[in-house]
Amino acid sequence: LMLSINRILVENDLFQGRYKSKDLESIVNCLTLGIVVSTSTSALIYNSSFTSLLRECLAVEEVRRENIPELLKNLHQKTQQRGSVKRLDAETMIFLTPEKSVELSYKQISCQDQDAQLVIMRDVTQTQRVIKELEEIDQFKTNLIRTVSHDFRTPLNAILNGLDLVLHNPKFPETFRKLTSLSHQAAQFLLYLVNDLLDYYQLKTQSFLTVVQECNILKLVQETVQLLSPKASSAGVTLIVNIDDKTEKLVQRWRTDPMRFQQILINLLTNAIKYAPKKSEVVVRMESSASEPDFVFLEVEDRGLGIKEEDFDCLFKEFGRLVDEENLARNPKGVGLGLWICKKLCDELGQGINLQSKYGKGTTFGFSLQNLAITDTEMTTTTPNDHSPGSTPSSSLTNSPRI
Repeated sequence: LMLSINRILVENDLFQGRYKSKDLESIVNCLTLGIVVSTSTSALIYNSSFTSLLRECLAVEEVRRENIPELLKNLHQKTQQRGSVKRLDAETMIFLTPEKSVELSYKQISCQDQDAQLVIMRDVTQTQRVIKELEEIDQFKTNLIRTVSHDFRTPLNAILNGLDLVLHNPKFPETFRKLTSLSHQAAQFLLYLVNDLLDYYQLKTQSFLTVVQECNILKLVQETVQLLSPKASSAGVTLIVNIDDKTEKLVQRWRTDPMRFQQILINLLTNAIKYAPKKSEVVVRMESSASEPDFVFLEVEDRGLGIKEEDFDCLFKEFGRLVDEENLARNPKGVGLGLWICKKLCDELGQGINLQSKYGKGTTFGFSLQNLAITDTEMTTTTPNDHSPGSTPSSSLTNSPRI
């Protein structure tokens, strides 16, 4: 709208006053938005919607052409007061009054060979009221997730501990322990969901913490693979770890958050096991690069269903799930938080996460770990060493041919 009005004014100057002032006012009076073109001494063009909104913003009874510049100065002064505006960008703001919310847009233009200011005013009271209601609903939802998830976790841990005692007690009949094992798996799945929801709350509220300490990355990988080996065996899948000697020596004393690193790896491996065909391998690769000595690069590769290219972005969104029949059959219980959380963790601990896949052939997820300073750090949106989140690491591993 600003560009259109400015173009009319420029053409009017170029063609030596093709439009008379009253013609221009007739044009802007057709608009429901408040419009004014004013110099420091006089209002050149304005409409009735502008005068109505200006009266409400400044609580004045009358707006005349000659006093508009002074009223605009008063309005500008009010917008500088703390708490009176919500700034949207350099030229646009929301002016807040007890009764109304008015959007103000400013632009410096040239009109009739004079420097002028084009101001557009729009009543957004109803829009702001709806936005506030939606924000309150969103905050309620977030608080509900936190409270319910936290209250669920304590009894679930008690249930799991009790079931563990039954499962490992040979005095109970084998049939009874098999039935108990099903209950244990269901309770464990619920605990995974609860933990994901708690992580989701912390990430959304910027209260997520990573605790960096020195650890052996290879040992953590081996422990994770050992933990998931029974699940892989039952699915007919073999887990393989590939690491060269140089990297193996390098990662024996690495500074990262070991719990969050294992959380990433467990999520990626669990997904790979779900989608890998029987009698196939899921491979964890780990390499380092002389050009980036503060990073180690990991990949989790499977030869499963694969992902269509148009579905890549969906995977890393909140509650993003692939809902075609094949994916739902292999992963019917997922809620779509795992990879979103993984991406946030990978952004914090390294250079983000990347995905390579060919539908029907398999998938490779790649991520990196930076050798971080040992301190408790709060989750931020910045990535160390000027690497942008989600960027592809430059090691030989990530530049090698992918499936």
